[in-house]
Amino acid sequence: MSELLTTLVSRFLRDREAFMRDWKDPVLLFQPRPRPPGAPDADPEEDRYRLQTASGVGVPSFGGNEALIFPVRKVRENAFPRGITVGRTRNNDVILEDASVSRFHAWFARAENEGPWQLCDAGSRNGTSVDAARLVPRKPWNLRDGAQLEVGRIHLTFLLPEGLFSLLRGPSPGGGGAGSLHTSGRVA
Repeated sequence: MSELLTTLVSRFLRDREAFMRDWKDPVLLFQPRPRPPGAPDADPEEDRYRLQTASGVGVPSFGGNEALIFPVRKVRENAFPRGITVGRTRNNDVILEDASVSRFHAWFARAENEGPWQLCDAGSRNGTSVDAARLVPRKPWNLRDGAQLEVGRIHLTFLLPEGLFSLLRGPSPGGGGAGSLHTSGRVA
C-alpha cells in the first residue's frame, strides 16, 4: 500500500528515533515528472482510453502531483511466496496501477545470507530497467541505495532504510544530505 511522502515526513518529524527504530523495509519513491514549460494540457478523454486495460485498471491512482512511498514488504500470502511481487493487480505486494505495468511485472528478493536486495523482471511485456540497464527476465539484479528503476513507464527510486532516513532528514548544514523536500512533496 502506498503512502504520500508528506504523510511519512509528518510521522518522521513526530518521533524520529521511534520511526528509525521501527522502519526496517526499503521503499520505492515515486515522484511525478514535472510537465515541461509550454507543454499542452493532456486530453483527459484520450488518457482515459489510453490507460484502460482488459483487467479494468484505468487511470493510475498515483498521488496526483505528490510524491508517493511504496514500502517493499510482503503484505499478504500469494501464489509467489519467494519474493515481494510488483504488478498492477491487487494480488501483488506492491501495486502500481498503470497500464504499462503487467499484472505480475517483477519481484524483489534478498540475496542469500542477508546479501543485497535484488530485482527480477517476471517476463513483463514492457520490461524493467535499473539505472537505465534493461533487465533480462527472471535474472536477478543487485540493487544499490538510490537505484533508478523503471517498471513499465513508471519511474521509481529504490531506497534502503538508511537512504529513506537521509531523505527525510533533508540536507545537512554542510550540504551533504540526500535531498530536500519541497512542500509539493518533490525531492530536489
